[in-house]
Amino acid sequence: MRDEHDRPVQLRSVYGTRLWQLPGGTLDAPGEDPLQTGEQFGRIRLDPAEHDMWAIHDLATWQELMAPRAFARLDAVERARRGEGPAYLITHT
Repeated sequence: MRDEHDRPVQLRSVYGTRLWQLPGGTLDAPGEDPLQTGEQFGRIRLDPAEHDMWAIHDLATWQELMAPRAFARLDAVERARRGEGPAYLITHT
């Protein structure tokens, strides 16, 4: 999901270290557009049992806010979206 300035939207988890995450699972319906406007963002409703905040930032700001491993995932998604090829990420938990 992105805003009209092509910046990614993320949700902050209420679990553990409260990582920022890409939204998922709700853009599966036909006709839904991952590019949203400010008015549409005003209608976002979070499940407080899962997320406590959503935010829109450019990549430089997300890099400052996110843990390195979490940002690596967002950066890989962005590079693939721009046609810079797929990425292989290994996450050790």
